[in-house]
Amino acid sequence: QAVLGNISQGLRALDEAVASYNPDLDHVRDFAIGNDPGVIMRSVSGLLLWMEGSLDRSLERSEDAISLATRLNHPYSMAYAYFHNSLLHLWRREHALVVERARSAIEIAEKFDYQVWKAVGTCLHGAALAHMGKLDEGLPQVVNGLQLYHGLNTPPIFWPILLLIQAEVLGIAGEPGQGLAAIDEATGILGVDPK
Repeated sequence: QAVLGNISQGLRALDEAVASYNPDLDHVRDFAIGNDPGVIMRSVSGLLLWMEGSLDRSLERSEDAISLATRLNHPYSMAYAYFHNSLLHLWRREHALVVERARSAIEIAEKFDYQVWKAVGTCLHGAALAHMGKLDEGLPQVVNGLQLYHGLNTPPIFWPILLLIQAEVLGIAGEPGQGLAAIDEATGILGVDPK
């Protein structure tokens, strides 16, 4: 619902779901792939709370997702939570925290061979480095992460956000034309008319 334009309504639904979630019953810990529903709800609502302007609550909810995934000792959910938390910190311009959290996602991904989390974590890690003045190190990581993600046999749900991250880093690199092309591709995928 929130994706369709009603963030407040979507957040209400997520708040109800979080309140009714029982970590002893509602989990996927027995599966190697797949996220715990409580981690998903907390991660997504953290991003939506930021979009709504509830900055402190968004961070709290995102941190709760990491805590829950860690308590459940479910690596796939941990990588998921760290990725979404690092994305939130990127939006908040807290680049040192992006580096830290994206690195955590990458380490889990490499240990358990979770290619999607390795790809998206690498993009975020590179973007944060570029923002911190380490463009020569950061831009190749963004490019590498995009290549990793593009080569996966997975739904391209993260492709638009990765393109927008690439565009921002290309802007830092003084390549606005290439950045605008990435934005055009992202908005085309999302069905948004930039005009």
